[in-house]
Order: sequence, then structure tokens, then C-alpha cells
Amino acid sequence: MKLFGKKNPAWKENPSYSALHARVYSRRGKATKCEICGKTTGKIEWASTGSLKDVSKYKAMCASCHAKYDKDIKNLRRRKK
Repeated sequence: MKLFGKKNPAWKENPSYSALHARVYSRRGKATKCEICGKTTGKIEWASTGSLKDVSKYKAMCASCHAKYDKDIKNLRRRKK
């Protein structure tokens, strides 16, 4: 039986970026289809769309959609300043 979250003895309140992605991979498996464009070939990765710690806030995206998403978010943040 796998222990998730704070029940796991290896749990860290402030894990590294790579540990967060490893957590998503262990809970949701390998990303195989882009949820934006539907692409299934090439690099498909888990992209955070909210809280980095919330596994449900990640979407599978191809590298192109992930880069566009990150650029759009960066531009939104700039406009708010």
C-alpha cells in the first residue's frame, strides 16, 4: 500500500521542483497525450496550471503548448504589475 501526502514518512513540506514533478508522475503516470492540442508524439510533459503542490492542477502538454502556456502566464503576470 502506497502512502501519499503527509502519511508518507518521506513527505516534505517544501519539496524541490523535480520532486514535485516526480510526485505527479507517481500519482498520475506518464503524460501521453497533450490535453490542449491532442498530440501524442514527441515530448509530452506534466505542466503545472495552479499550485505546484496540487497533483490535480497539472495538465499533460506537448512541449509547444507548454511553452505557449508559460509565455501567456508570464505576460498576464506582467500586465498585473
